Amino acid sequence: MKAADSERSRTTEDAFVRQRLAMHVAGFGGVLRVISLLHQRRYAVRSLRMEPTGVQTWMLHLVVDTTPPDAKTNLLVKRLNRLPSTLKVRPKAPKAISSIWD
Repeated sequence: MKAADSERSRTTEDAFVRQRLAMHVAGFGGVLRVISLLHQRRYAVRSLRMEPTGVQTWMLHLVVDTTPPDAKTNLLVKRLNRLPSTLKVRPKAPKAISSIWD
């Protein structure tokens, strides 16, 4: 049973594509709208970092697991760009090596 369970989880993990995104958001309410959209659409958020870039703007760095069709059509970026509070969303290049010890 344990071998079947681990096999099932491995295929489930392989069914997702990890996307790295960076975006400028207007106001803290905009940050909450982005988090709300990710929660409503049930995206698996692996990492979320926010930093202020001005008086009313924030920079969000996201790592999100999406399905391969969503990643191919860039559906998450399109949904985020439709929010009135997001100023610019751009995909980030994936890191080749995250640390020297990997």
